[in-house]
Amino acid sequence: MLLTIVVLSYNRPRGIERILKNLVGYKSSRVSLLIKDDCSPKFQDIKNIYKEYQNSIIIKSNLYQNKSNLGFAGNLIDAFSVLDSKFVMFLSDDDYIFTGNIKKLLDQIELNKSPIYFSPYTLNGEQHRNNIFSYTFHKFSDVIYNSVLFSGLIFNRLAVQSINYDSSYVKKSIHPQVILASLIVYKYKKIGFTPQDILAVGNDMENFFGKNEYTSDTHLLSNRETIDSHLIYQQYLIDAVEYISKNTNLRIKKFFWRSYRIRLIAYLIRVRSLGLRSFISFFKSYILKNIKKDYIVTLFFVFFLIVPKVISKIIYSLGVKHFRKSG
Repeated sequence: MLLTIVVLSYNRPRGIERILKNLVGYKSSRVSLLIKDDCSPKFQDIKNIYKEYQNSIIIKSNLYQNKSNLGFAGNLIDAFSVLDSKFVMFLSDDDYIFTGNIKKLLDQIELNKSPIYFSPYTLNGEQHRNNIFSYTFHKFSDVIYNSVLFSGLIFNRLAVQSINYDSSYVKKSIHPQVILASLIVYKYKKIGFTPQDILAVGNDMENFFGKNEYTSDTHLLSNRETIDSHLIYQQYLIDAVEYISKNTNLRIKKFFWRSYRIRLIAYLIRVRSLGLRSFISFFKSYILKNIKKDYIVTLFFVFFLIVPKVISKIIYSLGVKHFRKSG
């Protein structure tokens, strides 16, 4: 098999139904579907939906339930060992794919010119991850940020098997795909992008990180709607970058931090545009939480305390319009 689309499933039967519904009638001998469920409490609902659509899905498909809960990272890593396809494309159960351009994708990866591919995705009617670039070491942060969303990442299985990484550490991360993608790109110095209009980010269902027995504190991320959840989530990414940098080149951390600083400043401007109370709450979280501090970011915090809400909103809107990149 050339490509297996692996849906990392946990407790979202409606998401699984949408994925299957979009694949009804699609036919290809080069692609298969694997729904890899991590012992969901709602597994029976997922199984019933799969059975309902099973006869309408022409491509080879399978519903696989882990023998025990692996957590998100463990579920992702385990996929490489239960498959024999040349390429693995990961898909969140909250996202879905369009079949119209899959043939172009398959034709592209069949050429086997890159060990990893990034699929542009549609979110709220806008295209993201569409900045096509060749490998450039000093812009390695692009690799990191483009792999934060695991949906649409396509790995060559042999490339994954060729890299060395501490599986016990990666299983404790909420960014295993970032670590794998970064190690692969650093080793092979190649990166590919697939055609557009294949992947859509749903972003419209209940948030599930899934139960993870390996990581004890991911409950802090259960509500991504809180203002300070951004700070907590980004700390996990910083930790992953520390690991990547130590195992590749220490300058990667330096390049990443430049990009991260800009993004964090942009986020604090966004929070300031919500009002002074929200901004002060966010500032307190930044100071009190056990996260890496940056003096330039701290200065921006102090400066925007005196910048009016309306001005902050204008600055943020202009920044999004002119400088925001996908990833």
